[in-house]
Amino acid sequence: MKTINTIAGEKNVCDLGLIDPHEHIFFSAVSQYPGRKKIYDINGDEDKVCLENVGALRRNCYLLKDNLVIDDFDTQVKELSYFKNAGGNTIIEQTPLELTPFDVETDKALYAIHKLKELSEATGINFILSTGFFTDDVFPARYRDVGEAALSRFFISELTEGIAGSGIKAGVIGEIGTGMPITPTEEMQLRAAALAHNETGAKINIHLYPWGKEALRVLEILKQYNVNPQNICMCHLDVQLDYDHIKEVLDSGAYVEFDDFGKEFYIISEPGEFAGGAFAMDIERVRMLKRLVSEGYEKQLLITNDLCMKSMLHKYGGWGYDHILHNIVPMMRQEGMDSKATERIVYRNPQSFLE
Repeated sequence: MKTINTIAGEKNVCDLGLIDPHEHIFFSAVSQYPGRKKIYDINGDEDKVCLENVGALRRNCYLLKDNLVIDDFDTQVKELSYFKNAGGNTIIEQTPLELTPFDVETDKALYAIHKLKELSEATGINFILSTGFFTDDVFPARYRDVGEAALSRFFISELTEGIAGSGIKAGVIGEIGTGMPITPTEEMQLRAAALAHNETGAKINIHLYPWGKEALRVLEILKQYNVNPQNICMCHLDVQLDYDHIKEVLDSGAYVEFDDFGKEFYIISEPGEFAGGAFAMDIERVRMLKRLVSEGYEKQLLITNDLCMKSMLHKYGGWGYDHILHNIVPMMRQEGMDSKATERIVYRNPQSFLE
């Protein structure tokens, strides 16, 4: 029986209940803030998310710096209650250290772990934590030149000994950050992730630039280290919904995660900014899932929200961590997706991936 490290200790995967495969609980994406001080009568540096600007944020989520930070404990207790009441039990929390929002004098990672532990106990939601770093632009300087072997030992220590001396062990690797093109630092991290996987068996989750086409390159790098694609989850392939690209990834044997449900933005791309264009609509994601299921890929598909901004929370007019269960599952049924396939994607595939 397969076990995995969780914030509540080592657990049997089959005892984790309904698993949300990719979320962020405490998070900061201010590195993606373009720095526009005034647009749509919004002062992006100073204004806070509120009813008057949530409409603009539904067009472009990067307009407000405040929208890109989730750090309030009491808010998250309430938000996770929606997920719990909808039938959710476990969340894979994939926030890299450098995207942790807390500005504290003590160790940042250790503080975040303690807050997540406290939140888990307050809500009854179990968390599977992760090890790994994000993209080159925010990669920690102290690890940039250590080499893949040393970096892999760091990942292994977080998987086998604990994160930041907390004694709480990571359960998965990732989300490992990659951009377009993949930089030498990001490639080093991919190789380190492969070595850590080979040592521990921990699954690898890959952040792909949402408007890029680097998934096959990532698989090529990991394959050099004999990582079975069935142990890899490729994230963010549902922003542009390039059928041919998605199919190539699925044909490799890897899992594909549609993790942008609830993000239906239409962002006009500007030079030098993170966002590279529009996001697909939820209904388009569901229809693509239905097509992929009809072609026999249902065992390799994962769905989630990758919730990473205030405007996605119920408190600020969003659909919250329960969006899949309350809104997308009925949409899948309405669109005529086979009920057994829907159940597999939502309930069984996250467990199957971890096993």
